[in-house]
Amino acid sequence: MKARRPQMPFLSIPFIEDVKKTYHDLVTDVHPSGDRFFEKFTMGNRLDSPDFPYERFCDYEELLKLLHGEDPDKYQLIHKGTPFYYMSWLAFDFRDFEKALFYIDAAISEDIRAHQHTANPDEWLQAPGSAILTFRDSQQQVAQRTIVEIKNCLLEQLYRFNSISGQNWTLEDFINRFVHCLLKDNTKRTIVTAFYVFLMEFKDRLTQLQLRSSIGGSIAPFIGHLFRGALIFESLLKHLYPKITKTDKKSKIIKPEKLGDIFLSPEFSTDFFRVEKISSSSLQDIVAGITDNAAETAFRTAGKIRNTTAHNLIWDDVFDCQENYQKLYHQIVNALLYLIVKKFV
Repeated sequence: MKARRPQMPFLSIPFIEDVKKTYHDLVTDVHPSGDRFFEKFTMGNRLDSPDFPYERFCDYEELLKLLHGEDPDKYQLIHKGTPFYYMSWLAFDFRDFEKALFYIDAAISEDIRAHQHTANPDEWLQAPGSAILTFRDSQQQVAQRTIVEIKNCLLEQLYRFNSISGQNWTLEDFINRFVHCLLKDNTKRTIVTAFYVFLMEFKDRLTQLQLRSSIGGSIAPFIGHLFRGALIFESLLKHLYPKITKTDKKSKIIKPEKLGDIFLSPEFSTDFFRVEKISSSSLQDIVAGITDNAAETAFRTAGKIRNTTAHNLIWDDVFDCQENYQKLYHQIVNALLYLIVKKFV
């Protein structure tokens, strides 16, 4: 997979006609044919630094829309791992992390589909797409600078968590015990990709806080970021506790609908402890409740953020102090890592 700059202008009339003709003649029952097609019609990217990433990304989208419009059935059959991989890398470069992780997830799905009926259906784990989530052979990947950036974000939080929790989790532990457990299920893989987005987005949001007006402004970006982190936590809990015992007048097994259902269940309490009082009337109240880095504090804080910010964007602006934002972010990361360390062994 070569990273190169396209001939400009890329979407010229002769280029589009060449795309259409080649696509029309393309045989889709051979997996490498799609790879060869997208190696020929590529926008690529620069290895050393971003170079018109948004423009390249948009050209890739236009190319895929063109192919879909020409022959939707063939579009579904052709292997699209290469363009999805590049689109993810390019989206990272222009800091749209949700698009970036969406397209790397799409690339992995394409690799899974391409190998599912082969002699080695797990061969997709060696493809470049999965390497972005597992950091495998990062120095051999064309998107190595992006992979290293995600890896460093995760390592920073693992080191911080180990220092405050007494744990000794390594990056290899995280990948082998957690990521690989969810990687093969495209419905659960979302938890991994969303977690990486949450980590990557924090630095951008912190920059916004540093640069905003001295009299404040919208807190929606920060509320949205923290809420998504708490939602990842809730999603992981529902994955780990798909059925719980609810004890009212009589015990019954249910599928948990609310975060509180899990926190008060005997299944969760056996693994950890009961967690109560996970609602709040203000963000300042949530911040004030962070008195230590214990698991109970992290779980309760994540629960309060989930239940409080889900219903309103208009809250007291505690973000005039950047440390408050960092505290809330770290508590959500702590909650996720306490859960992962305990349940993925």
